[in-house]
Parts: sequence; structure tokens; C-alpha cells
Amino acid sequence: MNELAWRVLGAVFFLGVIAWRLGWWWDGGSAVFWVETSVYALIVLAYVRRTPAYERAHGALEVLLPLVGAVAPFALLAAPWRPVVSERAYVALLLAGGGLAAVSYAFLGGSFAILVEARALRASGPYRFVRHPIYLGQLIAATGVFLGRCVFWEGLVLAAFASVQVARAVLEERKLLRATPGYAEYRARTWMLVPFVL
Repeated sequence: MNELAWRVLGAVFFLGVIAWRLGWWWDGGSAVFWVETSVYALIVLAYVRRTPAYERAHGALEVLLPLVGAVAPFALLAAPWRPVVSERAYVALLLAGGGLAAVSYAFLGGSFAILVEARALRASGPYRFVRHPIYLGQLIAATGVFLGRCVFWEGLVLAAFASVQVARAVLEERKLLRATPGYAEYRARTWMLVPFVL
């Protein structure tokens, strides 16, 4: 499939997600709902603006791992509501994670990809500090969802999701180092995922 077909397919899919949220998942328009929906809208825009890859995804791992990472957080919604934190803390984690992801998608722009691909370097906004702020935002939000349900098996899902995102980041960085001009210098001055930790 060529780049234009992938762009159209991705944009149409995420437009469908937005329509589904507005039609079936509507919760009265809470802040969390709008932050999450804005993330999907920014993904649609990213697909529309997406630039050609310097290097495409190759092999099962570079395709399947990102797809698992994209859907794994939704498994956290399967358990009933049983919070171990206050509703205010739960909402704060969802807003912080979703907000960071939304801002990061806006700064990522045409370099967006779900699969492990290399595109133009982005080093502004949240990317000035961490190389994978979208993954960090997703992990913060997923932690909030877990704390709102707090079932043992969901802890395993959260740990697996975190592991997948770190592995995905490592694969992306190998490809970006090979194919994206300036990435080695950028990598030397930023954190991979969590400032001062990783």
C-alpha cells in the first residue's frame, strides 16, 4: 500500500473513532472526554499532514508491537469502577496524560506514525525534553485508568503496556539513528521517556 493510501486509511479510521465517541461514548462533555477526543482529532490531522518516511516499518515486530501498544490500554476499561484514589486524582491523571499526548501530537505534526518508521526530526514543545512524550502521556493516563479500577490482572496489563511502549521506543530510536539526520545529537541531549529517570 502506498503512502497516500495509508494516510487516507488512518484518517478515516480515526474519524470513525471520533464519530463513535460522539455517538456512543458521549458522557455529557466532561473535560476528560474532550481531551481524549482532541487526541483523536490531532491524529486525523497528523495523517493528513504526514510526510513520507525516510525508512518504513519492516518485519512483524515493527508492525505488531505498535499495534499491541495502540490497543492494550483499552483492556484497562474492561474492569468495573473500583478506585483506590480520589476521583479528583483519577481525573487529574487522565487530563495530564491526555493533555501531554495531545500537545505532543500537535508538535509531532507530519512526522506521525503508528508503526516503527523514521520521519523528520521534531525537537520543539515536549520533544525538547523527552523523545517520546506521547508514550509518556499514554502511560500517565493508563495509570489513572488502572487506579480507577485497581484489579490485579489490570496491573499486569499496565506493566505489559509500559514494556511494549519502552520496546517500541527502542525500536524507533534504532531506526531514527540510522535514517533521520540530526537524531544522534538530539538523542544525546534529551531523555527517552521520563526526565531524570529514563
